[in-house]
Amino acid sequence: RLDDFLSCHFPSNLIRTAIVCPLCDLCPSASFNFRSFSMPARSYVSFRSEGKMLSKLYRKHEQFSDAIFNLQFRNSDFNGEFVETLLQTLHRCPMFKSLSFSRDSSSSGLDGSTMLSYLACNCPSWVQYLTFDGTLSQTAVNLWIDLLSAMTKRLHLHGQSQSVQETHGALYGLAIIN
Repeated sequence: RLDDFLSCHFPSNLIRTAIVCPLCDLCPSASFNFRSFSMPARSYVSFRSEGKMLSKLYRKHEQFSDAIFNLQFRNSDFNGEFVETLLQTLHRCPMFKSLSFSRDSSSSGLDGSTMLSYLACNCPSWVQYLTFDGTLSQTAVNLWIDLLSAMTKRLHLHGQSQSVQETHGALYGLAIIN
C-alpha cells in the first residue's frame, strides 16, 4: 500500500527510490522527509486562485524548508494562462522542489501537453524534479527538447551571467514516462 501511495504522489521511480523514500535499498542520502499536495483532477485554464491558496500554505509550512514538497496534477488538462500563473505561484512558493504531472491509462486526451513543455524550460531553479507520466504527446516532447537546446545554445553563445543560468534549468531529476 505504501508503494501505491508513493507511486501516486511521486510517479517517477527515480525520485521515489533515490531521493524521497527508498523501500528496497538503503540510500543514505534519502531524506524520507516529503510533503505532497495533490491538485484536483480537472481542466485548468488558470492557476490564480489555487496559487493564492498555496501561498497561504507556504507561509504555514515555511519551517519545513528542508522537506521535499511535491505539487501533483493527476488526470488534468491545461489551457489558457495555466503555465504563466503556475510559474508565478512557484516564484512565490519556493518550497516546491518537485512537480509531477500524471495521467491514468484510462484517461483520454493530452489537452495542453505542449504547454507543459514551456513550463519545464521556465521553472525556477529550486524546482529540481519534474515528472511527466503519460501527459506529454510526442509533439510536446520534441518541443521541450527544442526549447531546452535553444536555451542552452543561447546561454553558451552569448556568455550569459551566472544569475541567468541559476534561474532556469537546474533540474536534478527529469522523468518522462509515456
